[in-house]
Order: sequence, then structure tokens, then C-alpha cells
Amino acid sequence: MSRFFILFIVLMLGAGCGRTERKAESAWSYPEGERLRVAASTTIVGDVVRQVGGDAIDVVVLFPIGADPHDYPLRPRDMALASEADMIVINGGGLEGNLPRMLQAVGERGQILDLSQSLADTSHLRARHAQHHHHSEDGECVHGHEGDPHYWMDPHHVLVWTDTIARALIEQLPEQSDAIMQRAIAYAANLMELDLWIQEEIERIPPEQRYVITDHQMLGHFSLRYGFRDEGSIIRSISTAAQPSAREMATVINTLKRLDARALFVGDTVAPDIAERIARDTGARVGVLLTGSLTDANGPGPDYIAYMKYNVNQLVRTLAQDKT
Repeated sequence: MSRFFILFIVLMLGAGCGRTERKAESAWSYPEGERLRVAASTTIVGDVVRQVGGDAIDVVVLFPIGADPHDYPLRPRDMALASEADMIVINGGGLEGNLPRMLQAVGERGQILDLSQSLADTSHLRARHAQHHHHSEDGECVHGHEGDPHYWMDPHHVLVWTDTIARALIEQLPEQSDAIMQRAIAYAANLMELDLWIQEEIERIPPEQRYVITDHQMLGHFSLRYGFRDEGSIIRSISTAAQPSAREMATVINTLKRLDARALFVGDTVAPDIAERIARDTGARVGVLLTGSLTDANGPGPDYIAYMKYNVNQLVRTLAQDKT
């Protein structure tokens, strides 16, 4: 893989200064060539890659724990790590902002695995989406999963990821094909078990209370999979970097009052002040969900399956109880 980007960084750091910058210690655990080096954009993507690749690969995650992937500013060190990777795996779909374009300066297109491309054939989802599609009073579409890059909120999408990652790794490591496939099959079984668990837990929420209102568009795929009504978001955007307009604020307040809604859900990487202000005006609770990042080992979501169970428990705990 080309190393010209590292050279560019070194030259830029050295320009205009009278001293030599000490080379940063690499975050890779193994020397080059000992294991396949894979850079993942988010902690969620990185977890799935590790589950499939196991000890055949060396993984670094570009976005740290707790980072908002919509607007995290990559450091030169992050790009240098990406330039040393044999494979770069990203969520795609616009989640990581300008990262895909920046990565084109690192390597060839074939070295970047965009997981959103494996979900590109969604004609069957679009047919189901039409049944759950809502419009505002002026006819503007405000709900659904179209354009929502939070694909992992549906474990079936992560099943597709698992297959895609396994195929890509086997292509790079044919001698490890049996072990990679065995790990992929085992992880797929865990994902199917997770899906069944979520369905059982959701049964605790009365059907008329199975709706979500969020700070930004993040639960479209979850809602579609599990039969929730996605009643919109404060910010009609997939990005937490956007700011709500007065009209958007008024629309959400009216929706909460119309539904006598129990809760408004916000992501843990977003300042909840706007949601809390709306909650005070409407009497709805503010529930906090894990969104663009896993937690550390001491948190409630150190891996993808624990992350999803935490979020489902939050939804059930909030929506299944009476409004007070």
C-alpha cells in the first residue's frame, strides 16, 4: 500500500520548525506482515471485524470510544495508521462524514471495504418502508429509514456485515478461510439469538406505545425491523452536528403532545439540553441510548451485542411503564 500520505504528514509537521519531530509509537500490536492489518472506522465496526477475524488480524479503530462519528476530526496520526492498513473497513452511508474521501488519499479504492455497499440492494426494505412511512401536515416526509446510516440498529444488517467481512478477509487470507468462516458462523448464530431476544423483550411494550421520537434520525432501521412507529426527530438529519430549526422544535413538541408521548430518546454522544427543554414543555421523559460508539469495558456496551441489549432495555424500561 502506498506510503506517500505518511511522507506528506512528516513533511508538513517538519515545515517551518527548527527541530525534528519524534516519530509517534504505532498503535498496531504486531509488526507489519505478521498479521493482516485492518483499520475500522468506528468501535462498532471494529468489534464485528474482530469477532470475524479473531487472531488472524490486527485491528485498530480510528474513532475512539465515545466519539461522535458524524463529526469526529481525524488526526494526522489516525490517517497515518490508516495508511499502514492492509484493509480499511467503514460503516459508510454518510455516517463518517468526509472520512471516505480522506481515505482515498491513503490507498486504492479496492482496499476500502464500505459495509453500506453490502446493504445496497434494499428493494425489499423499501417495500416495507412504504407501509411505515409518515408525512407531516404539509406533506413533507419526516420519518423512516431512507438515508439513515445507523444500519447496525438492525441485527440482520450486521449479519450481512459479518458475511461481507468474512469474504473480504478470506480473500486476503485464504489459508485462514476455515477458521474465519467458523468464527463468522458462530457470530451469526449470536446475532440471530440477539434478534429473537429483542423481539421477546419488545412484547413487554404495549403495541400502541411502540413509537420513538429521537434527537436525530438514528432508529429508522430498528423501527422498521421491530414494528415501531418512528415519529420523527428533533433534527431532521442523520448527523448530530446539525442544529434544529424553530419549526423542527415546534413539530416535535406538537407530536409529543398529540401522542401524549412517554419519552424522547437522545444519543449518549449528544448534549441533551434541547431534548430536556422539550421534555419540560411536554412532560415526556428523556431516555439516553448508546448511538455511534461502544463503551469501555466498564460501561454497559463494551461490544455490539451488549450495546444492543442495553438500548433495548432502555426502550422497554421507558415505554412499558405508565407516564407520570
